[in-house]
Amino acid sequence: MKKRKLNIKLPVGWVNVTVGQISLKVHYGFTATATTEETAVKYLRITDIGETGVDWNKVPFCKIRKDVIEHFELNENDLVFARTGGTVGKSYLIKKDVPKNAVFASYLIRIISSKNINAKYLSYFFQSKDYWHHIEINKTGLKTNVNAQILSNIKFNLPPSNEQNRIVSRLDELFSEIERGKEQLKSVLNQVKVYREAVLQNAFLGRLSEKWRDKNSNLHSGTELLKAINKSREKQYEKELIKLKKAGNMIKPKIPRLIDVIPKEESKLFPILPKEWAWVRLGDICSEVERVSSSKRNFSKEFLYLDIGGIDNEKNKIASHKVYEWGNAPSRAQQIVKVGDILFSTVRTYMKNIALVDNPAYNHQIASTGFTVIRPETDYINSKYIFSYTLTNVFINPLNELQTGSSYPAVRDKDVFNQPIPICSTKEQEFIAEELEKRFSICKNLEQVIADSLIQSEQLKQSILQQAFQGKLVEQNPNDESANILLEKIKREREQYLKEESIRKKDFHYILNISDMAEQLKSILELVRKSKKPISPLTLWQASEHKGDIDAFYSKLKEHIENGEIVELPRKGKEVFLTAANIK
Repeated sequence: MKKRKLNIKLPVGWVNVTVGQISLKVHYGFTATATTEETAVKYLRITDIGETGVDWNKVPFCKIRKDVIEHFELNENDLVFARTGGTVGKSYLIKKDVPKNAVFASYLIRIISSKNINAKYLSYFFQSKDYWHHIEINKTGLKTNVNAQILSNIKFNLPPSNEQNRIVSRLDELFSEIERGKEQLKSVLNQVKVYREAVLQNAFLGRLSEKWRDKNSNLHSGTELLKAINKSREKQYEKELIKLKKAGNMIKPKIPRLIDVIPKEESKLFPILPKEWAWVRLGDICSEVERVSSSKRNFSKEFLYLDIGGIDNEKNKIASHKVYEWGNAPSRAQQIVKVGDILFSTVRTYMKNIALVDNPAYNHQIASTGFTVIRPETDYINSKYIFSYTLTNVFINPLNELQTGSSYPAVRDKDVFNQPIPICSTKEQEFIAEELEKRFSICKNLEQVIADSLIQSEQLKQSILQQAFQGKLVEQNPNDESANILLEKIKREREQYLKEESIRKKDFHYILNISDMAEQLKSILELVRKSKKPISPLTLWQASEHKGDIDAFYSKLKEHIENGEIVELPRKGKEVFLTAANIK
C-alpha cells in the first residue's frame, strides 16, 4: 500500500506532530495469565474492549506484585491499543470508571499523553481514516502487528489547546446526533424483523388469508388434499407396476406410503388452525430425494456443488457454489437436487442456513449431506409455502432442542421430516406464498435502505473527522496560544516525567524471582535447540528473554529464521511450529 501524500495547508497556530511528541510514555503492558481469582487487580486484555467500551465487571484478574502495579496501572485519559490480532490498531480511551489497581496486558500498548493535550481529541484522531491508513501501511512481523515505535511515529495535526477543546465539544455534539440516528435505524431494523416473524406466524395460522378464504368457496380441506396425494401415489405405483411387468421384471416397485393427518389427541398440543386446515408431518408430504451411488459417478464429469457455506442466512439465498469433478469431490456430495427443493442445514439449526433452489442452473446438481433436502409433492404442495414455514421459529425452535454434539451440534433428517406442518388447499398455499413474497420484498427494500443509511452515517463521521483534523470544523481564534508553545510545555513536562520515572525504575523489580529468571529467561535459539519437540511461537515467546516485549521477540525470531538457524514447519491447521535447523 502506497503512502498518501497530503499537501494540506495548516491553519495558523497549528503544527504537524508525531504521537510520540505529545506523549509522556508509550509502552507495552504486563505479561501475566488472566484468572477468575479475585486478586483485587483487574487485567485488561484486547478481548475485553468491546464496541461500546469496557465492562469492568467482566474483566478478569491477575497476580502481580504490589511494587509492580504502579508501572502498569491504568488511569483516566490513558489510551490503549491492540497491537496484534484481528483488531490490531483498535484504541480505547480509559474513562473515569476504571477501577483502582487495573493494569493492562502485554498485547496492548498504552499512551500516557501530556496533560496539556485533550486526550479525547487524540482519541478522535485514532478513529479517523488517516490514522487507519497509517496502521495498514505499517503492520509488521510474522504476525500482523503494530509496535510502540510505529505508533509513536504516526503524524497528525495539532491545534492550540483551546481549539482542541472546541473541536472535541463539536465532535461530541455531532457524533451524538449521528449515534441517535443510528440507534433509530437499528430500532426500525429490529421492528422489521419482529414484523417479519409476526407475518409468518399469522400466515401459518390461517390469519393472513382469512379474508381471501371467505371470498373463495369450494376449497379442498387439508384432509382432502392428503387423500388426493395418496390417490396420486397409488396411481403412480400402478403405472410403475405395469411398466415393470411389460419389461418382464419380476421385482415390484416400492409400495407407496399413504398418509393421514396428525391425530386430534396429538394435534391438541399445536396452535389452533382454521377448520379447513390440518396438521401433518413434513416428511409425509415430501418425495424421496435420489442420491448418487459410487457406481454411477463419472470421475471426469464436473458438477455444481451446494454446501452450507454457500448459503446466505441473512437473505436465505444460495449465494455461491463450488465446481468439482467426481474424482476429487467431497464425500458429502451425494444428493441430487431439483428446482423447487428446499435446502435445510441440519448443523446449528438456529443459524437458519436455509434456501430455496430457484435457479435452473442448479437443477440436477449436487448438494451436501449436511442438508436435509426437502422436496414437496409439487402437484399439491407449494414449495415456497413450505420454504417460508421452515423459516419460522415455530419450526426451528423444536429442532434447536433436538441438536446433539457439542462442537458440531446437528439434527438428523428424520428429526426435520418429523416436524408438524399446517396444510391447507393448494390455492390457499399459493395465495399465502405470493402474499409473503410481496410483504417480504417491501421488508428487504426497507432493510437495504437502512443498511445504506448506516454506511452513510459512518462515511459522514469520517468526513467530519477529516474536517476536524484539517482545522475546518470550528472557527480559529487568533488569540489562542500557538501549538508551538504547547509543544514546549509538553517537552518540559516530559523531561520532568522521565526524571521521576528514572527514580521509580531504581526500585522496580520485575515479577519473576531469581529462580524463575534462571529457569525461564533464555535466548530464543537456546530454547528451540533444547526443546525435544517442535515448539509454538507463543510458548517460545513466553519462555524467552523477550517475554516482556513481543515485538523484540518476533524481530529476533525472524532473524534466526532468515539465518537458517530456526525452521518454520508446515502448518497444521492454524498452528505454526518451530524447530532448530539440522535436527535429525
